[in-house]
Amino acid sequence: MLNRVVYFSLCLSMFNVTASEKFTFSTGLETIEQNISIQVLQEAYQKIGLTTAVLRFPNLRSLVTANSGYVDGEVSRISQINQRFKNLLQVPVVINYIEGYVFASRNTIPIKDWASLRGYKLVCVRGLLFVEQNLSLRSMPCAHVTRFSQAVNLLQKKRFDATVFPKLTGLKIIQDLQLNGVFMLDAQLIKVDLFHYLHKKHKAFLPSITATLRVMEESGRIAAIREEFITNNNLNGS
Repeated sequence: MLNRVVYFSLCLSMFNVTASEKFTFSTGLETIEQNISIQVLQEAYQKIGLTTAVLRFPNLRSLVTANSGYVDGEVSRISQINQRFKNLLQVPVVINYIEGYVFASRNTIPIKDWASLRGYKLVCVRGLLFVEQNLSLRSMPCAHVTRFSQAVNLLQKKRFDATVFPKLTGLKIIQDLQLNGVFMLDAQLIKVDLFHYLHKKHKAFLPSITATLRVMEESGRIAAIREEFITNNNLNGS
């Protein structure tokens, strides 16, 4: 109850100065999980009298663009990216998550953890930080491309053995491209929470959007948005 009181108080106090404003956020190309985060943010910002728009860029460029202040923030990313991109403020509420799975050019590669990838020819999407960090930690080389669809096509052509993708993104791209030579392997390597980021020029909005998202999280609304998206896009399968 206290959270709700704080939330409504913040909304009322800021409504007069924000009702006509529009915030634009950046996010990566082709990342299906971000579509869920976008829906969460559209609903959350509407509750505090703001409209939202989204610009899509290659993954790394999206972060650079958000950090520069050209846009108002980043839709959602893993925790603590602001240690590197210091102009971004992390909103301390989990609004989504990524499940990292291996997608491979054959379904017989025995994968149980990150170490299992050693010795295979890997392709990675530049700016997919949870993959870059985990491979770098283990000193595993990886060839980089800009888009998820590029990586999948290289797997289909057998030029690489494997990649690590967010599960929903990988399934959706395979579905859309109607590929039959790329396989999602069984082992989940990682589950990573995603957080919204505001540019520091909007620091005054941090308490309001935090309180709004907290109410949505505690009520189960954020989880419901994710489940509805997965069902509507036929992404329940493995």
